[in-house]
Amino acid sequence: YIKISNNENPYGPSDGVRRAMTRAFEESHMYVGSNGITQAIADHHGLETNNLVLGAGSTETLKTIDDAFLKGGGNIIGTEPTFETTYRYLTNTHAEGKIIPLTSDYRHDLPAMAEGRCTGAFSLTEPDYGSDAANLATTAVRDGAGYVLNGTKRYITNAADADMFLVMARTGGPGAGGVSAFAVDAGTPGIRAGEPFDMMGHRGSRVSEVYLEDCRVPADALVGGREGLGLKAALRGINHARTHVAATCVGQAKRLIGEAVRYARQRRQFGKAIGEHQLVQAMLADMRADTYAAEAMVLDCARRFEQRPLPFADIACAKYFASEMVSRVADKAVQILGGQGYMAENAVARLYRDTRLFRIFEGTSQIQQQQIARAMLREAPDGA
Repeated sequence: YIKISNNENPYGPSDGVRRAMTRAFEESHMYVGSNGITQAIADHHGLETNNLVLGAGSTETLKTIDDAFLKGGGNIIGTEPTFETTYRYLTNTHAEGKIIPLTSDYRHDLPAMAEGRCTGAFSLTEPDYGSDAANLATTAVRDGAGYVLNGTKRYITNAADADMFLVMARTGGPGAGGVSAFAVDAGTPGIRAGEPFDMMGHRGSRVSEVYLEDCRVPADALVGGREGLGLKAALRGINHARTHVAATCVGQAKRLIGEAVRYARQRRQFGKAIGEHQLVQAMLADMRADTYAAEAMVLDCARRFEQRPLPFADIACAKYFASEMVSRVADKAVQILGGQGYMAENAVARLYRDTRLFRIFEGTSQIQQQQIARAMLREAPDGA
């Protein structure tokens, strides 16, 4: 695996390693497996692997976010979207075991995932139902001692490499209450992953469709042991993911700032470093202020994550602001680097494309705005 930090370079791996990683991401669609990600993070934290991931959704939330995401300077997880995405989906696929207990036959998946021996794929989104997840169309019909699953999932991270899928399927009537979660082994007849998509960015993260065709699973594959708990578990995982997305946006913004500052100090025009020109300074100042604000929001949400009720609206605020923020920072970084920032060999060009995704997945910016506004209207006192 690639170690998570590099003490010789405050902005992450050496230039040589960075260029090699960029080429691997862009040209070979290098996949960073669960073993490398989990072990790298465990080494960084000084934690046992079987404690790391299982705790990531609970008491370790703040530590994981602070150490592995926000500190983008010396941290591949915080500055490489592919690493963050792979790790986060490894976490969210099975973090629900802390909230809705898995049946005994499936508990063995949890330590296997934490140790990096098992790769999970969180399977919620469908061709016709993305933001409108409560109306998903995949079905799970009770048949004797088990269930038969049919449907198609889209944009599923890790699907092509998964050992186990957490599949959301409809067992009851319309709406969220009719959705259940199933732990489906990748070797089960009737489930298969399509070819990975050729994406604009995040090319080291393998994303595919998942096809369920008369896929029969035993009754104990039902997460929680009863129907109707699926979307609740998924949304808990999504709020955890949104917090992590916001945090990695901060980490990537710090990486981009580091690249921009370094270039602004070295590049000379009109007889002086471009960083001495006031208009360049204004862009750098905006980048720093935006990043600082997003970091404060993320840390606040992380500290409150274990509270009841969960701070849904503030998590949405953090995800919305941070994902929009990092796109602004990336755009300014490209502008400061000029033509060099537009070259594929430069990390800034890749991060410019990579960061665009964060305004889309785990809830688009428009969905975050909608949820924030609804919470405001719901919480307003009568007569306000």
